[in-house]
Amino acid sequence: KDILSEQFRYEVSNIYVELKKIDLAVAHLEFLVKKRPDDPTFQNDLGFIWADNGMNLKEAESLIRKAIELDREQRKKRKNFDPKTDQDSGAYLDSLGWVLFKQKKNTEAKEWLLKAIEDKKSQHLEIFDHLGDVLTVLGEREGAVRAFESGLKVVSDNRRDLERKAAVEKKLEKLKNSK
Repeated sequence: KDILSEQFRYEVSNIYVELKKIDLAVAHLEFLVKKRPDDPTFQNDLGFIWADNGMNLKEAESLIRKAIELDREQRKKRKNFDPKTDQDSGAYLDSLGWVLFKQKKNTEAKEWLLKAIEDKKSQHLEIFDHLGDVLTVLGEREGAVRAFESGLKVVSDNRRDLERKAAVEKKLEKLKNSK
């Protein structure tokens, strides 16, 4: 029963993010983080939502770093754990890179975002978009163009990706016209 209600709250938090009702999404995630402090997904999602909305950036960074550590600990306990092939979740590394970017720690953000795209399961437009934004701010125009172009190659057909695609295309056009 508890697991179902937690799953429901988590899904509802995602719906609130889609509806841009961030305060309501945060309320559900804060509840889940308190209830299950060892769940890296809840830690990461709350941290990312705060970062993405420019809220509680130091606390967001702490939550995301904790999510990465919790996830590492949990992976090490798996029977099929292989330290040679083990890697951190690209989604969590993206969250860390994004919160660092929001704090203007751009060089460190770049490092984490480059690690995030190494995870083949995390080849998403959003992560390439984040990397492109960081590289743009760092003045690495060619790298930013490559990041945005790579992101456009992996666009899904969900509403959020399609909205982001239009924004990325505008950023790319602006970069290409600013030679």
